[in-house]
Amino acid sequence: MAKLEMEKRYNKRHRAVRYNIGDYVLLKRETADGLNNSLALSSNYTGPYRVAKKIGRVSYRISRTDEDGYTTQITAHIRRLRPYNSRDCTALMGEEDDVTPISSQDSDILTRPMISRDSQLSNDTSCNAIGQVEHEVMTSRDSIG
Repeated sequence: MAKLEMEKRYNKRHRAVRYNIGDYVLLKRETADGLNNSLALSSNYTGPYRVAKKIGRVSYRISRTDEDGYTTQITAHIRRLRPYNSRDCTALMGEEDDVTPISSQDSDILTRPMISRDSQLSNDTSCNAIGQVEHEVMTSRDSIG
């Protein structure tokens, strides 16, 4: 009875994943590597790796070629793999058809000179008067001491 309950619970949240040869995947790190002694500050996944071969029901041979031309091959269990989604710039920015042309009214706004708030404040007489009073107070303090 308990076995059936556990099986039911597992199957409820289990997702069937299959990778085809040529798909790109990320590999979950299990231990710290190189000079890093901790996984806390490093990313949890490395890659992308390319699926080279399926081994059995739950294992895959994955490979990656680095900048120097060395190819690394790893056999990994399916639980350590995750699909790799590349961040293509055109996908993030949208297609050219999605771009709205700028109207003449909008182009006037874009070509108008920008006025800084600081310059507006410096032209304000009340601000200048306050600044002058502060200056006089500071200089009088210095001359007293």
